[in-house]
Amino acid sequence: MRNYHGHVIDQVPTILELAGVSNNNQQGVPFPGRSLKSTFTEDTDSQRNIWWYHEGNRAMRVGDWKIVAASEEEWELFRLDKDRTESNNLAGDNPGKGPGAGKAVAEYIG
Repeated sequence: MRNYHGHVIDQVPTILELAGVSNNNQQGVPFPGRSLKSTFTEDTDSQRNIWWYHEGNRAMRVGDWKIVAASEEEWELFRLDKDRTESNNLAGDNPGKGPGAGKAVAEYIG
């Protein structure tokens, strides 16, 4: 079992690489995301920050930490290597990583 995390935007580049097809769309611009093919056969340390924003809901994952906020709600913080079900909000115990980090996430994603 591998411990690499990917995102839905990685599916198209992965399928294209597996099929031996260029990762450019009709306008010659690469699709977002990156191929996960190498993670099928080897462990890799090339983790990256993943963020998403949809209809006011937002989140960012950095390593084992994930900060999330539903639309108009306070930020919540989870340590996914110890709490995969996101049941234990650590924002109050880690002010530098929790609500205080919400501003950094907002600036990062625009």
